[in-house]
Amino acid sequence: MGKKVVLGLTGNVSANSAEAMVEMAARGLGLTTAAHWLIEDYLKTNKLVHVLPDWDVEPMPLYAVWHGNITEGSNTRKLLNFIRDY
Repeated sequence: MGKKVVLGLTGNVSANSAEAMVEMAARGLGLTTAAHWLIEDYLKTNKLVHVLPDWDVEPMPLYAVWHGNITEGSNTRKLLNFIRDY
């Protein structure tokens, strides 16, 4: 693993939507982190460029809460198994 760097960033634009963050970055309003599936079309058309290809964000934990009576064949169980195994 690489060196950990902590940056104190400031700005006058913020968003709580990944789609909004990507759109703002595509309009030249700054940098963003986003899932590849969300930005792949922007990358293909050069509306966004990957400026730090060797850098990645720290993974975030994911928690799932479900009702205890789901069956093994249910879509909920399939999703939970997929997340667990990922």
